[in-house]
Amino acid sequence: MSQIKLRGIHKRYGDCISNADVNLDVRKGTIQGILGENGAGKSTAMKILYGLIEPDGGEIWIDGVERKLKSPHDAKALGIGMLHQHFMLSEAQNVIENIVLGQEPTHPALAFLPLALRALKLGDARSRLDMLMREHGLPVDLDARISDLSVGARQRVEILRLLYIDARILILDEPTAVLTPQEVGRFFIQLRALADQGKTILIVTHKLKELMAITDSITIFRAGKTITTVDTKDTDADQLAMLMIGSRLETVKNRHDVTRSAELALEIEELELNKTAPRRCTLNLRRGEILGIAGVEGNGQHELVEALRHPSEFLKHHKVKVLKFMDQDVRHWKTAQMVETGLGCIPADRHEEGLLLARNAVQNFILGHQNQNSFRAGPFIRWSAVRRATEEGMASCAVVPKKLDLELSRFSGGNQQKLIFAREIHHRPKLLIAFHPTRGVDIGAINLIHKKLLELRAEGLAILLISSELDEILALSDRIAVLENFAIAKTFDGGACDETALGLAMTGAQEGGQHGL
Repeated sequence: MSQIKLRGIHKRYGDCISNADVNLDVRKGTIQGILGENGAGKSTAMKILYGLIEPDGGEIWIDGVERKLKSPHDAKALGIGMLHQHFMLSEAQNVIENIVLGQEPTHPALAFLPLALRALKLGDARSRLDMLMREHGLPVDLDARISDLSVGARQRVEILRLLYIDARILILDEPTAVLTPQEVGRFFIQLRALADQGKTILIVTHKLKELMAITDSITIFRAGKTITTVDTKDTDADQLAMLMIGSRLETVKNRHDVTRSAELALEIEELELNKTAPRRCTLNLRRGEILGIAGVEGNGQHELVEALRHPSEFLKHHKVKVLKFMDQDVRHWKTAQMVETGLGCIPADRHEEGLLLARNAVQNFILGHQNQNSFRAGPFIRWSAVRRATEEGMASCAVVPKKLDLELSRFSGGNQQKLIFAREIHHRPKLLIAFHPTRGVDIGAINLIHKKLLELRAEGLAILLISSELDEILALSDRIAVLENFAIAKTFDGGACDETALGLAMTGAQEGGQHGL
């Protein structure tokens, strides 16, 4: 018997249909994948199951009983927990405080005081969490501040929070989007152990390889409807892609058939990314070249991007010998000067650095580019020009829905990402920093973005591609540099290495590749 049943679920926002006819069956103790294009209705259906959104119609059955879930509180009471795509943690607090948030244990003698004035009684919570960490293989320092934890450790905190509330059904929305390949492997071991112990897991992801590796079955969404559910052992990635988008996709790959320019777009010599690191970062990037940056998260990727986006600010606290952009010394340049000279950037975190979710598509399309000549008439913004550019960008990058005045929070994560991509390439920058450019987007959108990156490269654009997806780095790069301990440890010619060689270099092995760049 199915532990979860959704029947005829539908939800619309005005004339925008998120769910049209969702039917889902999930067996207890299994891992079921939820797959579909951006905007196909996956996240909406999962939020309905978690009580975050009320459906317009349909039925929800849990353990053979029809339920009305009007809030996450109702869902939690039934043992349903959700791990969101973007971590829901308070960075200023420590791990144990985050886990007990919302059900803080306090001394009974202080019950007469407002909750904010009661001292926490964390002894029992600590003992229980110690047991959960041992039982499920989820080690984390309960006293560590969230802001000091790695991404992988934060993920473990989120899972522990679900286990702490006795969640029997775990909904995971893009849980590996910010994890390194090594962390993904460990995470999957933990998920399988949870399923073996009777937990039921729904995992929403666009990554076909991961679905094939971890799930027991996969449900495919298309245009707000569930199309079919297949047993993972009876399918493959090609068939899943066909079911998801209705057609086969050609593989997009760098053929290494374009002659690279000798003109340098970027020149970095001895850039200090971390004051305690023994070595400094040296690299260069030519026009008409894609330089892939591979590395375990936390080895200087964010610092490198900060140095390029905000050089004057970054270099107040770090040293560099040479920092040139388009043959100009930019060590004292501000962000606006970099953008005006031709720097575009797809940031790693679209919500924190790339978008204003409460504003519409047009207002987001001008973010960071409000001083572009094509958008201005003297001191005034030409909103008609911005609207035309937004419309063109949405069409070229297949952003849906094509509603210029729709609030960005109403777009799916993948379509938010495509809007950022469209914005950053609209003015044809000379150098594009593509930091996790396909994070959280579906396979069709990945192919579209990859194809456009190669087209831009053929036009002479220099692209710095930073990604934790080694397949992406290998498919697109003319050269690959491995960032390890805040310096370039090795470089490879594109097409002359594989995932194993990159993995060895990322972990500090010394075989193969070249030193320097």
